[in-house]
Amino acid sequence: MTRKVLFFIFSVTLLSFGGLFVQINNSNPYTLDALGHWMFFINLTIFLTGFLTLISVRFLAPLNLKTVFDSCRKAAIFSLVVVILLYFNTQKILTLYSAIPIILSGFLLELFFRARKRNV
Repeated sequence: MTRKVLFFIFSVTLLSFGGLFVQINNSNPYTLDALGHWMFFINLTIFLTGFLTLISVRFLAPLNLKTVFDSCRKAAIFSLVVVILLYFNTQKILTLYSAIPIILSGFLLELFFRARKRNV
């Protein structure tokens, strides 16, 4: 089951990388509509999540389904924080006062999942 989940993550990561590559090479960012921008950020989020999951799973000693899902959760939180900061930067509304709460909310969300796992 773990190999099937890892293959699925690898496949989705590869497909999102292909979509990201095509979108970067075949579009002009200054003439894109809102859908084009959203598709870029969604592809970037999926790619970062899958890539970081595969990297973190590679260095885990006990490879089971629980550790794969934990590493996927951590990678998803980290990639969402990065993509939200990039989106704010492209909209030219990123300041230190908006970046710190986003980073702290990602950190506190991960701490919430770790604390919930211990209490159960």
